[in-house]
Amino acid sequence: MLGKLAGLDWQESAGSASESCRDDSSADEALTGLEKKILKLMARGKSSQDISKLLCLSVRTLYDHRIQIMDKLNFN
Repeated sequence: MLGKLAGLDWQESAGSASESCRDDSSADEALTGLEKKILKLMARGKSSQDISKLLCLSVRTLYDHRIQIMDKLNFN
């Protein structure tokens, strides 16, 4: 899923990871349950306003979660 979000073919990009990247815990394990829900909704093209309404969060709280997701997935 993350490869598709970044516009990469997973099969092609999987072989290019460095050894140290393979030793780290997977990004999926690093995300909380709420962060995973937010990421899935983002991937489906939902707006921040839609996601905040669906999850009963303020837009500001959602923004903070999105920052945490990007940090954890190294999308800086």
